[in-house]
Amino acid sequence: KLPDALSANPIAGAEGAPILLTLTDSIPVDTQASLDAIDPTNIVIVGGTSAVSDAVEATLEDDGYTVTREAGLDRFATAAEVARSVGAAPDVDVDGADDRDAAPTVALANGLTGLPDAVAASPMLHRFDVPLLLTGPETLNSDAADVIEELGAEQVLILGGTSAIAPAIEQDLENDGVAVERLAGTDRWGTATEIADFEVDFLGFDATTTHVASGVSLPDALA
Repeated sequence: KLPDALSANPIAGAEGAPILLTLTDSIPVDTQASLDAIDPTNIVIVGGTSAVSDAVEATLEDDGYTVTREAGLDRFATAAEVARSVGAAPDVDVDGADDRDAAPTVALANGLTGLPDAVAASPMLHRFDVPLLLTGPETLNSDAADVIEELGAEQVLILGGTSAIAPAIEQDLENDGVAVERLAGTDRWGTATEIADFEVDFLGFDATTTHVASGVSLPDALA
């Protein structure tokens, strides 16, 4: 499930670990070959058993891996659980954007239609261990709201335009004393460009090499 894989970015960043993709009930040959080559000690499954089954978990354990699972009742709750496990990113400094200093930061994307926006932000989420929270378009998801409060997040990076995350959500966050930075274009391609510019201008990314992937086949861009 792509939303769960996106939520895995801060775990992968914190551990310096790759993200591998699997089928629900079996491990693809290419994924198994990567596991054999990497030979990890620990594997974190992100998502519930409807995304990655107990059978896959058992297979990994039988192969000698130590397996843990980060999961909630749905994609929103899974993202929240991952965020709790990694904490708010402490070192995201967007001082150049609007004269703010580094502050505990989380990212927020539409968990239904905003997945391309979250994919485009994957390098930033991975590099700075920024947890990704998911919400619906009109009101802030309760799991996301709880985590923002629990982690003491002082800054939220909204990924996507106002059709993905309504201005009312942005306003509610600001009313609660949370600084908000919205990264958005007119469509998924424009938003990806805005995110890339933000990474280069304010986060110290080097634009010498840029990766280009399909904006339609999102698992490729995530990997």
